[in-house]
Formats: sequence, structure tokens, C-alpha cells
Amino acid sequence: MKKLLWLFAITIFIPAAVRASDAGDYYTAGLHYYQQGQNDQAIQYCQNAIQADPNFWQAYQVLGYSYYAEKNNAQAILALDKSLEINPNNPQLQQFDNQLHAASPAAAAPVAAPSAPPETTASNSPAPPPSASAPSFHIAPSANRNLPKAGSFNLEGTVAYVYPGYQDLTDFYGNAYFTGIQEAVELNLGAAYSFIPNIQADVLFEFGGKLPVNVADYSAGDNDQWNEYYIGAAAGLNILLPISDGTNFVLHGEGGYYTLVGTEVDVTGADFGTVTLDGSAPGYAVAAGLEFLMNQQKTWAMEIELGYRSLTFSPLTKGGTFDGSPDSGTLLNANSSNASIDFSGPRLSAGIRL
Repeated sequence: MKKLLWLFAITIFIPAAVRASDAGDYYTAGLHYYQQGQNDQAIQYCQNAIQADPNFWQAYQVLGYSYYAEKNNAQAILALDKSLEINPNNPQLQQFDNQLHAASPAAAAPVAAPSAPPETTASNSPAPPPSASAPSFHIAPSANRNLPKAGSFNLEGTVAYVYPGYQDLTDFYGNAYFTGIQEAVELNLGAAYSFIPNIQADVLFEFGGKLPVNVADYSAGDNDQWNEYYIGAAAGLNILLPISDGTNFVLHGEGGYYTLVGTEVDVTGADFGTVTLDGSAPGYAVAAGLEFLMNQQKTWAMEIELGYRSLTFSPLTKGGTFDGSPDSGTLLNANSSNASIDFSGPRLSAGIRL
């Protein structure tokens, strides 16, 4: 239990601020502002992107175009030269940069501060930069900007619905009459670390439980209510595959160790008492789904996944009282073998990533 509490503390109290600034987010915002003609904002966001990633050649390119739109050819040349230094395979940018150098010879050498652009004539004025939306702009594929930066942390939370079968209580009661459905709900909180943009490792604190299950055994005159809950911690892996701008296909797998908590059988009728149940077991879950990035800067996302949960507790240790006497030992089912509590079944989850 101490280990589970320790993992819970790590999961809950990792601050959102530990996530490194994503150069791609700044770049996306800068590109947006450039396309809207808001060049001052575009310059600021592109500079932020470059500070986060000094080799982000696309940000230098948009920065150069933004300076050019502001008639600051000297700073435009510096930015475009840097973009071409990092990524020389950009012929249309190279052509525009050559034209800009020819029109502004005084700006060919590095300068410490923006200088006034030289006078140009119709014959030596460079052509305007290509549209930011044109393929020749050579920006990174838009889907790649969906991915978190390598080395960054994300906080995540999900709620899941699981539909387990009747097998555990059927084994225990035989032909008893069930008045409840064995639906289960999970709440998972955790943090994910991106080794590379496409692959994340995560640590999860998980709590789950079934809706109370009522069982009427008319032959014995009893009415039982089963309350079944667990907590646990799991380690998982996420694979993110961009399929369009703002949408990722997600593959998720996890394995962990779980313990029953607050699990008991309340017996009323001919028999009476409250029998508590304890047990621990490993479990796993697999899922696939879609992740939708919800804002322009792609700083948070919603996801929905469909998968399968496997988690069965057996043997079960019982305590409490039955018919006024202490009850202990191993809980057996109708055929005198170890009884089980089963949370396995198809699983539908929805969550957010920050």
C-alpha cells in the first residue's frame, strides 16, 4: 500500500510546468499570425520557437518572411540565411534570399540591430515571399506538429467503462438470480514522458469498481449485495501516429498490479453479516483510438479509445462476520474451488492530455 501511495503522489503532484516549451507550438502560432498579417506577433512567436529549438529552420523562414513584410530587410536576410544554413535543400527560399541580398547589399553582412531597408527599384525589388500555405514553403508536414516534444511531460486523465461477464458470481452461486449488471467504471490519472515525439512511457494511478451487484438466492432465502473496488498502479506505453493536422491515431498498452479495497458482501435474509474480501493480482489493458488536439497551439488534447481490460482476483481472503460469527479463510465457489472477482472485459475510455 505504501508503494501505491508513493506512486499516487508522484502522479498527482507532477506540475504541468515541468513540460518543456514546445518549439512546434510557438512555430504554429507564429505561422498563424504571419498568415493573418500580424507580423509583430509572428516575429515574437518565431523567436520563442527558435529559443526552444535553435535548429528549427522553418521558424527562421517564417521569421524572415515576417521581417520582410515589415520592410526590415536586414533582419529578414539574417533569418533566411540561418534557415538555409540549417536546411540548404530549399530552392525557392534560396532564390528569394538571393534576390533579397541583391536588393539589399548592405545587409549581406551580419548586423546587430535592424537597419532601414535600402531604396529599391522595380528592377531590383525582390519577389514577395511565397504564400505560407503553398507547398513550396517547405514547412514541416502539418501532422508532425501534433506530436509532443521529445523529453517533455504530459499529464493525463481518463475515465473508462468496462463490461465484465457474469462468470465470477455464476461460479460462486450457480443458478442464483442476478438483479444487477456487472458494469465497471475506472478512473486513471497519470503522467507520460516522451522519449521521442511518437513514443511515450506513462505511469498511471488507477481506481476502479463495479456498480453494486445484487444476488437473490431464493432457495436459501438470502439477498446478497457485492461491492467490488480496486486500486493499483501501472506502467504503460503510448504510440502516437499523426493521421491529419490535429488528429493522432493512438495505440496504448499497460501492465500493473492491483489490490482490492472496500470489497465486501452484505448478506441479508435467512443468513446475515458482512464478509470482507481481500486479494491482489496483476492485470493489463490494451487499446486503440483517436486523439484530437483542441487548440491552435496544440497544448491539450481529447482522446477516445476502445480496448480490453484483463484483471481477475483469485484467491480471495475473507474476513468479517457471517451469522454473528467471525468468518475467515479462503472464499470458495459453488464447486469448492477458489472463487474469483473478475473485472475483465471490453473497455471504452475517454480522456484528456495536457
